[in-house]
Amino acid sequence: MALSQKIANTVIGVFASAIILGSIFWTGAFDGVGFHQEGSVPLNWNGIPTSVSLYAFCYCAHPVFPTLYTSMKNKRQFSNVLLLCFILCTIGYASMAVLGYLMFGSTVQSQITLNLPTETLSSKIAIWTALINPLSKYALMMWRWPRSLQFRFKYNNYFVECCHHGDCFPNTVTATAFQKIFFDLPKLFT
Repeated sequence: MALSQKIANTVIGVFASAIILGSIFWTGAFDGVGFHQEGSVPLNWNGIPTSVSLYAFCYCAHPVFPTLYTSMKNKRQFSNVLLLCFILCTIGYASMAVLGYLMFGSTVQSQITLNLPTETLSSKIAIWTALINPLSKYALMMWRWPRSLQFRFKYNNYFVECCHHGDCFPNTVTATAFQKIFFDLPKLFT
């Protein structure tokens, strides 16, 4: 995958996150949901480990950092770029948390899109963008496997290349299904 494709994939992800945040704000401000929750923020101590692990996952799930570093002309600016990325992510996560609490209070679901009314256009945009956004990341994560096979076996046949690229998706779905089976397997013996 060319560097320009990786950058485009990253820009699509950032743009999709902005669309989701904007759509949810629009739903609260203009589509009748409102920001009506008042009072103190309840602190659920039992949810702290889950919250910390979610934040750790969100901050660690950025596969573009090595590519970003190697593609930079001035590698000394990498720490500044990294700091900017983390600041923007933190602002996005905090904004979504505040919007969710102000709109739905303690009844907010684990994903705010589950609380949104399905009749309004802004809610539909947020829900569909949240569903489609991971697909933009799939190509970024999976492009290495067929490329490594191509370099390993040194083929330049278009048909074989299409078969290898087309095989990524079924293999991922199969691996995910078997992971669920092996995760549930110990439950049978308890």
